[in-house]
Amino acid sequence: DLVGMARAHIADPAVVHKTYEGRTDEVRTCIGCNQGCAGFLEKGLPITCVVNPTVGKERFRPTEPIEDPAKTPKRVVVVGGGPAGMEAAWVAAARGHDVELFETEPQLGGQMGWLRHMPKRNDFLTMIDQQIAACERHGVTIRTSTKFDANLAIEHEQQPEHIVIATGSELRPVEFPQGGVGLTLGEALSTDWTDRTKVAFYDLLGDWSSISVVEHIADLGADVTYLTPVAGYAWKITRYSKTAITSRLREAGVEIRVLRTGLSFIGNEFTVEDLSTGKTECITVDAVIAAGNPAARTDQYERLAVSGTGVTLVGDCLAPRSALEAVYEGHEVGRAL
Repeated sequence: DLVGMARAHIADPAVVHKTYEGRTDEVRTCIGCNQGCAGFLEKGLPITCVVNPTVGKERFRPTEPIEDPAKTPKRVVVVGGGPAGMEAAWVAAARGHDVELFETEPQLGGQMGWLRHMPKRNDFLTMIDQQIAACERHGVTIRTSTKFDANLAIEHEQQPEHIVIATGSELRPVEFPQGGVGLTLGEALSTDWTDRTKVAFYDLLGDWSSISVVEHIADLGADVTYLTPVAGYAWKITRYSKTAITSRLREAGVEIRVLRTGLSFIGNEFTVEDLSTGKTECITVDAVIAAGNPAARTDQYERLAVSGTGVTLVGDCLAPRSALEAVYEGHEVGRAL
């Protein structure tokens, strides 16, 4: 017999050692996203891992933050409890800093919380659960359902020595040039899709967030037509994963049309232009979901930037991207403090 654990050992080279010692709660579990391993391999880049940013950098630093203590412990505040904020919080705390994390929502996880609506993406929640456990294990003070007050923090006698802003990004509706708007991904996930509802999915992102919603609503029974102005679909997803998702979308009956730009959505008519011919086409649908570029939330930073307190932006509030960049930046700032 042979047991293959390639990606499991990329995510955590000490998986067997930690398991043998009964420290399974400390294992960084592979979530099967293929972003930092297969995805980087395809691009000819050194591999890394979304759940373990130390992968590929073992020569330069210890794998575990607790083995890299800070020279001078500081009082650190992290604003935002998504992947970037939690990574920054637990890494800084593991290195000896006094860390307090603020999150306005009742639950930690940020936009990854959407995954609770999609059973096929629940593996990603493993990373969130492990980050929460790491924060608790290293003594991070977590304040959920609490809005961070920049003015109060600056004027408080126990003013933090460094503030990490990880407030993420927000979805904004896509407005079509000749009228109408599409539902955001968040609105799509909160909608009760009934069997055979005709849906046009207009994709400007080409990543897992959009493709996951396409598959989810198709699984619920919606009749989905996927359209994008790009010459291919899911262009940000590694070929390693795209082969499987293409097969599943075919089985779910999703029609894929590329080189289609959205012009308007009025009544039940979604008008698109074929960019290869210039011809327009009207598609009768019940709803249009439009996956557009999110906007960074920077309101907290704008007040703190002039306060004299050390401030660092990480994750989507710096520039909206994927969880890979968010976790990496959170880890890096936790190491740099």
